[in-house]
Amino acid sequence: MKDCLFLYITITTNHSNVIHNFGGCWVSATSHFRKSVEIGAGEARIKKRGQKMKRAIIIVGPHHSGKSLTINEHLKGLLGIRKRERLFQLNGMRGVIWSQSPEEADRDIITKLKDKVVERYELFVLPCRPKNEEVSLFGELHEFFAEHSVEVKTLEIQKGDQAPETAAAAFKFLNSN
Repeated sequence: MKDCLFLYITITTNHSNVIHNFGGCWVSATSHFRKSVEIGAGEARIKKRGQKMKRAIIIVGPHHSGKSLTINEHLKGLLGIRKRERLFQLNGMRGVIWSQSPEEADRDIITKLKDKVVERYELFVLPCRPKNEEVSLFGELHEFFAEHSVEVKTLEIQKGDQAPETAAAAFKFLNSN
């Protein structure tokens, strides 16, 4: 195991987060604005102290695998909202749900997320086709969330009878601190 080097620096603008990599070990940077950057094991997290992490659940599966069933019939119930609602609150955080995968929808999900991710919501739930499918937006979604410091959990579903446990795992992730 490599020894890791830790560096604490003061950043003078609120637009800069400095991350350095020394010999494969990640270094944390802290600014006087009390933003901290914690990087390790290939995962990036940027958060204000005392503020909860932004999180996204991506439910991945082929066409007709139970993605929408998981979201509409099970997860929305756990979140305390009706099947047709797409906005929710959980532990003081605002969230948005899309139940139709962006590959099937007639909209640009990345543009919609750009409008919402930074300013309005902290929690995101959306289905997606697997990355090995030709029309999948899996990579683009992960890249977008990484660029916006959103912690992502991917849950795979292959058939509808997996929906209750998949929804429970999604809720547990969204509800975690």
